Amino acid sequence: MTNKTISTLLIALAGILLFSCGNPVKLLEKGRFDEAVYLSVKKLSGKKKKKVKYVQTLENAFSRATYADMRSIETLKKEERAENWVKINEIHRRIQLRQEAIEPLLPLVAENGVKANFHFVKIEDLEIESKKKAAEYYYLEGKRKLALAENGDKTAAREAYNEFENIGRYYKDYRDERILMDKAIALGTVYVLFKMENHSDAILPGDFERELKKMSVAELDKTWRTIHLNAEAGLDYDFTVTMRLREIDS
Repeated sequence: MTNKTISTLLIALAGILLFSCGNPVKLLEKGRFDEAVYLSVKKLSGKKKKKVKYVQTLENAFSRATYADMRSIETLKKEERAENWVKINEIHRRIQLRQEAIEPLLPLVAENGVKANFHFVKIEDLEIESKKKAAEYYYLEGKRKLALAENGDKTAAREAYNEFENIGRYYKDYRDERILMDKAIALGTVYVLFKMENHSDAILPGDFERELKKMSVAELDKTWRTIHLNAEAGLDYDFTVTMRLREIDS
């Protein structure tokens, strides 16, 4: 096979892929229902004459996508696992966005006069329910991990913080979430005491040690790690770092 033949085949293959990605009918045939829905909406929006193939594709893809989503929700609920509410809410939102996408086209009549038929799910109340339960799952999971953190597990404290942070997907303010996040930060932070010892023969200026310490710890002080240059009374440090100066060039 010559290089020219290979190049021709590659170009043809690329063309087929591009055609498939830009063709809602092909997307529907491949089971990519949501992509078919949104591409069909794009093809139909703003057009006075609505092509039959796009109207039919939208109707079919929408129906199949909704059916698949509702079956997934039913299965997730049957498992009776609290964490499933996160996935259920994602599906509810997907259904909501899909329905909102086609609403501006309704009533949708193809150029042959046939009106498309869409069965909408009454999603608002369902989404509110799953949102509440998903947020509650993250909240209780955060509190569970925070209890482990109170026994010295700093990793659990950081995981607890992430659980509380996830609640922000659903609510701006939720119960005592902010207070618990601050507590998680306090329990999950590693405290390091940074010391300097002068073992050289040089007499250092009064502010030399302070400035050198600042330069040395600038890159070390970050989230979940706090560097103190002076010991704080009552604080049990996780680590102590000692810098020993043995020689100073003038």
